[in-house]
Amino acid sequence: DLLTSTDLQDDVVEGRTEDLNKEAFTIFPNPTTRILYMNKITDVAIYDAAGRRVMVVRNTNEVNVSNLTPGVYFVQNAEGETLTLSVE
Repeated sequence: DLLTSTDLQDDVVEGRTEDLNKEAFTIFPNPTTRILYMNKITDVAIYDAAGRRVMVVRNTNEVNVSNLTPGVYFVQNAEGETLTLSVE
């Protein structure tokens, strides 16, 4: 069997469809002092460096973190994706 360019193209397109539909969770700006933005609307939980949940916000794409003590935090979305956040 010879592979044709159409066969290869079909494999590439089929393999990437799921990845294209699922946009990676991102937060910005990072570090931040006041408002943290997410690239999609989701529920988020913010944990401190000791793993204690310090904030939960539902159905949003922005969070006011100005009340958090400066330091390192972890932001987890509804899908379980977790990112590191630095609050200054």
